[in-house]
Amino acid sequence: MNARTDNLDELRDCELSRLTAIHAARIRSLAASGEPITLARIADAWTSTLENNELTAQIVRTDAAAMDALGALIHWQIDQAVHALAETDALKDLECMEADRIESQQEARADRGAWDRAMAAAFAGALAIAMIAPADAATITSKPGASTVITITTCPRFAGAICSLVAGRTKHSVAEHVNVSDHGRQCQSAVSLDYQGEGRNPTEAGSMRDGAGPTSTSRLLYEIADGQRLHTQTQMAYWYPWQGAALSNYMLEKRVQIGVAGMDNVIEYLTEYTMPRNEVAGHAVFEALTCYMPTYFSHFTTYEHRTGRVAPLDFTPGEQSLPIIAQTYGGIFAMGIYSPDSPQPEYATAGYGRWRHPDTTKWNNVFRVNNPSGTYKFRSYIIVGTSAEVIESMRKLHEIFRGQK
Repeated sequence: MNARTDNLDELRDCELSRLTAIHAARIRSLAASGEPITLARIADAWTSTLENNELTAQIVRTDAAAMDALGALIHWQIDQAVHALAETDALKDLECMEADRIESQQEARADRGAWDRAMAAAFAGALAIAMIAPADAATITSKPGASTVITITTCPRFAGAICSLVAGRTKHSVAEHVNVSDHGRQCQSAVSLDYQGEGRNPTEAGSMRDGAGPTSTSRLLYEIADGQRLHTQTQMAYWYPWQGAALSNYMLEKRVQIGVAGMDNVIEYLTEYTMPRNEVAGHAVFEALTCYMPTYFSHFTTYEHRTGRVAPLDFTPGEQSLPIIAQTYGGIFAMGIYSPDSPQPEYATAGYGRWRHPDTTKWNNVFRVNNPSGTYKFRSYIIVGTSAEVIESMRKLHEIFRGQK
């Protein structure tokens, strides 16, 4: 991580600390007034304080979704402000960099457990209001009593692609893990052909022209959600029209299951592509799975199973060969990607990619095939939880699959 990135992270953390103090004062005033807690008042009582967790828990129980969404919105605004300052080289002018602000931040961090609890409250249930599922959405959830609570939702406007993945310890201590600003995000699959990038790019959720609209050019042909299992089949749209066609003849089938081998925080994600008989390509890059995330998933690390080493991964876009974990500050929420089939032997330095954009972050799991034809199947595993929990489950998955070879 370079010095400039360190500065951005420090600014973001400092601004979060400053806002926490401001809203802590407001929540104390609200509680003392004895007035009813309304949505407008929750807006002023955004998150918990380091010393006032009981009050926050009371408000979360009153209207968890409202508080969650407002917390995510404020964090997004912080992120945008910090990046805008970076663009103008005005880092030193940010108000929270004053000496007294930095001192307050250091005092807060001295109690690491309290700091983590405050950050967890800030991220909890991000965008819950925006992601209320439509009536015809499909949803699967963790089994009763699971140690990690996961809810996965697909939305018709994205042709069955995953538009929400909410996970955490309890239903009131969760985070939204998926960004859905347009039809190229979500947790979904795609394929790029003959090195044309987005120019010949069948995409599960839809096309560039679909934008943020309510419908998709892709066609959802089949969908069933039952308990912890999801099964869909989609005829994928071209991201940009190819040879005058908006809808491709490439078919995607996926099977998703929450919970694997006794690990409640692991999601099995199996994809199957069927290539059209009337279309020829010399090379295919299968994005078996990508997840676009909110910007508070701001740090990347890799996991090396042979040594158990966890190492930071910079923001240089592109692929490398190790499983990736995206996480929030302090690792309170994390989401990793693992495949027993990555990297491919012929592409030993690739397979797992990551990108960071101003309004989203992403990782993906990629496979390459020459002269593709017929059907291709790929195995990916999403792992959620704290960063420590994701690492441990990633280790266990590797041991399971190593024993099967």
